[in-house]
Parts: sequence; structure tokens; C-alpha cells
Amino acid sequence: MKLKEIHRTSTFAWSPYPGLPLVASGTVSGALDASFSNDSQLEIWDPNLLDKHSYDIGAEGLQGPQGVLTTSSRFNRLVWGNVTATRPKGVIGAGMENGELALWDAAKIIENAEASAALITRNTNHTGPVRALDFNNFQTHLLSSGAVNGEIYIWDLNDPSKPYSPGARSAKLEDVTSVAWNSQVPHILASSSNSGYTAVWDLRGKREVVALAYGGGAATAGGPAGGAFATGGRRGMSDVAWHPDNATRLVTSSEDDSSPIIMSWDLRNARAPEKILTGHDKGVLSLSWCRQDADLLLSCGKDNRTLCWNPQTAELIGDLQAANNWAFQ
Repeated sequence: MKLKEIHRTSTFAWSPYPGLPLVASGTVSGALDASFSNDSQLEIWDPNLLDKHSYDIGAEGLQGPQGVLTTSSRFNRLVWGNVTATRPKGVIGAGMENGELALWDAAKIIENAEASAALITRNTNHTGPVRALDFNNFQTHLLSSGAVNGEIYIWDLNDPSKPYSPGARSAKLEDVTSVAWNSQVPHILASSSNSGYTAVWDLRGKREVVALAYGGGAATAGGPAGGAFATGGRRGMSDVAWHPDNATRLVTSSEDDSSPIIMSWDLRNARAPEKILTGHDKGVLSLSWCRQDADLLLSCGKDNRTLCWNPQTAELIGDLQAANNWAFQ
């Protein structure tokens, strides 16, 4: 059952603090809405999920955002985290299409302060579009980012002027599409790339510990690896997500329309995925593994669909109402 719909073509992030959630949305890079507007905005919404009498938000004449600011570049990725005593509403991090990493004080945006007052920092260390961001679950002042040419940086929000890399740049990674901190081990980070590889990093050892890649062709539990889809080559990886309770398990997704699959891996045997989840008709763009229930995984993609899976059994549980455009996230 659909609870709310925010009428924006955007990437988004949920608020990280207790209570009814807010949603931050940023005008997504590489897409136009029906108005053909070139504006780029960061907005914070209160969807009021307990109100079952109104469903649409953001359209003309309907409820608008709590706070809004205009930016000079569009958004590839949003994250929201790092709630502290000095920033009780947390920090919104944005990976921009112009290569910037921007950090904003969410409370200032909600107060509709000037953009300059809400901006914490804007950094241009990356040399191309920033498509990957993730806050560390344990050390919430740490933020990882990924961009072109295998660039991965770790940022300490206590001193964001001095980012560092998790290790020597991997020759297997091209444009980094996603980064994800391990749900159980604070110093383990995964990064996926359009090269078809997903690299796992050990920040204590400052090294890449394993690189996952799959070219198809072998049967796995939970479904045939090849099936009706193309085999014999690495497919660009769009996203990576860690099991919420098991430190050695993760899932990756393929953005290739000829092989729109989700791969379930166990790092104790990283030569091939444990299971292959097939159900999308075009490339998969995003994954989200439920932190409260490891039997629930969401995926969405270029076929405008959002699917719900049991990743333990590779069973397709449900298909949410299809959108009118790609389901970016």
C-alpha cells in the first residue's frame, strides 16, 4: 500500500534520528521532470506517515517542503547522518555531478536559513562526478565517498579538509558507483564499480582484501546464473549492500540491461556468488537491505519497478506499484 508520493525527480535520504522520519530530496542528475526545469534544489520534507487522508506531496497547490535551498549542481547521491549535540538534526552529505562533495546542516535547512549558513563545507578533491556516499554505522563522523577513476576517500567530519584513501587505488575499479560500510565490522568498506568489480577494503590494513566479479555461466543455489541473460563478461555493478547481521555476506547488483541480476555473496567463498536473484527486466540501479529484518531486500531499476526479495532463499516476495520513470533509488 502506497503511503505517500513526493512529486520530485530526485535522489533521497531518510533522517537518521528517532521519531517520525523526514526525507531529504535532491534534484537528480541526468534526468528532467515534466516541467523541463534546469533548477537544482535540496529539500527536506515531512511526509507525516500517520496521516492516511492525503497521499500526494510537492505538486502544485499541495504540501511543500519544510526547508529548501538552491544549488549550482545536481545530485548523484544523498546521505543523512552524524547526529551530534551541536547538530541535532544531523548532516546531509551530497555527491554532486560537478565533482563536489557538499555537507549541509539539516537544522539550518529546516529553519530556511541562507544556503551559505547551512553549508558546512564544499570540497573538490574528487576529479569527476561523485556517485557514492555512505556514513559509517559505528563511527558516525566518518563518511566514505567514491567517484571516477576508482577514487575513494574517507572523510572525518571533525576535520573534513583532510580526506584519506582506504588503500592504494585499485586497478580493478573505474567509476565508483556505490560504497557501503560493513554492518558489523567498523573498518571494513565495500565499493562497486561500472568495471564489473566490487572491492572490499580493510581500513586498518589500508588495503584491498578481495575483489568480487561475476561473468555468468555457472549454476548457483537459488536460481540459474546464466538463464535467459547474457553471459561471458563482467557487467557494471550499480550498488552493494551488506547483510545487516552477518559480516561476511553482501549483495551486489548489475546495471546491465542484458543481465539485470542481483548477486548474493559470502566472502568465505568469494569465487562465485551463492545465489542469483532474477526478476528485473532491465538493469538494477539500487539495493536496500532491511536492518531490522534480514529476510527483506528491496531492489529497483530501469524497468520502473521496485521488487521485494527474501535474499536468504532468493524468493521474490512482492512487486511494488510501478513508477512512470526509472526507479533510481
